[in-house]
Formats: sequence, structure tokens, C-alpha cells
Amino acid sequence: MSAKKLSLRRYPKKQTNEPVHEDMFCDQYPLTHRHFEIFVEECKYWIKFFGLNGWEVNYVFVKDSSSRAWVCTEDLEDRLILVGLANAWDIRPDAKNLRRSAFHEVCEILTMKYFLLAKDRNTNITDIVEENHNVIRTLENSVFQTDFNRRWPANKKKRTVK
Repeated sequence: MSAKKLSLRRYPKKQTNEPVHEDMFCDQYPLTHRHFEIFVEECKYWIKFFGLNGWEVNYVFVKDSSSRAWVCTEDLEDRLILVGLANAWDIRPDAKNLRRSAFHEVCEILTMKYFLLAKDRNTNITDIVEENHNVIRTLENSVFQTDFNRRWPANKKKRTVK
């Protein structure tokens, strides 16, 4: 691409830590209950996709959160997870951003035990290896299986490998 074409693009003149919006007078984008429904629906989709059925997941729509969305658990043994969505964001809450946030939070659930093991000073290597294989098996049973089924229809699966 020529330098002349590059100079026609709009880039911010200076870097700031302030959110950048199409409407520069808006500090936050309010979310509605419909945004929350889309977020929950997408979380449930990815929970099912990854096969994370061993968790009891509750959802909350909160005011004044420091994050757009978050996941927390009080007790790993009870397998209880709370997923929250803030009622205002610093970026536009369009379908892609809502769904990406839901995917991100479900990935947090997927790796939650790793996070908790890393925080615990009494964790031993056996616990880490076990959880590593749990995550790998989850990915094999979701991502790999879905992609394999898409790429290899039933008639091709019957063929033997030579």
C-alpha cells in the first residue's frame, strides 16, 4: 500500500487512556435487559459446546461494575459459578462484543480450576497434570469433535487410514 493511501486513513492523533467512541460525548454505553438475555444465551451455547455441564451457573446483571463481564466462584468443590454482566460498557455492546464477552467468560469457567490451583500454595504437580488433561479432554470432546464432524462426513469416517 502506498504512503499516500496510508495517510488518508483516520488514526487518533494522540494516545489516551480514555474510551474512544463514534459519539465522543458518550462515556459509557448503557445495556438493556435484551443485551443481558443475548449474553446469557451465548454463555449457555458455549457451556454446552465445551460440555461444561458439571457447573451450576447463575447469571447477574449488575450496576457499577469495574469490568464489562466477570466470573467468580466461592467454592470449587460445590462447582458453583456466578457470571456477571455490567449494565454499562466503555465499548459499544453490539452483537459481536456481547458474544465475544460471553465466550471469554465461559473460557474462564473452562480454566477456573487452573486459576484456583495456581493461587493455592499447597498445589502439587499431580493436581496440575490432572487439570491439564481435563482441559485437553474438554477441548477434544468439543472443538476437535465438532471440527472433525464438519470436515469428515460419516461416509469418509468409515474409510480406514492407509
